[in-house]
Amino acid sequence: MKRITARITYANVAATLALFLAMGGGAAYAASHYLITSTKQISPKVLKSLKGASGTNGTNGAPGEKGATGSTGPTGNTGATGNTGATGSTGPEGPPGPPGPKGEPGANAYEPLPAGKTETGVWGVNATTESADVTISFPIPLPGELEEGHVHYVTEEEWKEEEGLKPPTACVGGTAEQPTAEKGNLCVFVTQRSAGVLLHFVNPGPNAAERGASKNGAAFALYAAGGSVGSQLGSWAVTAPS
Repeated sequence: MKRITARITYANVAATLALFLAMGGGAAYAASHYLITSTKQISPKVLKSLKGASGTNGTNGAPGEKGATGSTGPTGNTGATGNTGATGSTGPEGPPGPPGPKGEPGANAYEPLPAGKTETGVWGVNATTESADVTISFPIPLPGELEEGHVHYVTEEEWKEEEGLKPPTACVGGTAEQPTAEKGNLCVFVTQRSAGVLLHFVNPGPNAAERGASKNGAAFALYAAGGSVGSQLGSWAVTAPS
């Protein structure tokens, strides 16, 4: 029985039916109306027993032609900002740029002499006459003039405090080598003196008739009674007032 069923296939059944119809003629078809036109007319059990084993897969066909490029899709969302990268090394120095425009003239930071600041200098005279005038110029102008009571002549005996002598209060502590002056005062120190003594100070500025000093300097007169002034040397210090 197994041998018989193994040989029963759909093709064998169809061929048998065709032979049967050919031999029986149309009368047989008309009498019984058993014309099989679809596998649905056959019992599933019979179809199952008639179904043969699946054949082996065939070889893959050649690849088809490349399809057309599709349309561009919508823009995606912006991704998150990435971490800041490491700082790169400093690049080489570039060439010098062209010169800039000339600036406006600047103000002299030391003109006039700032309040409480001191400037110093030296003076000297050598005269064979009975009197001589000495002038002192301030490299940095003062903010204003000094009155007579603020201009002082300090002899060597005074700044050395010899023979009980003392210098003016505004010049205490100063010497011919290191002259000093209190704020708003001019101190003229003598380091070498022959015979001449101070006659008076003169303001060499617009008010020359007044005693004292101008903002640009001072002048003083030396006098030697019955002889010549001779050679005198010294130093000076002036401190700007407030």
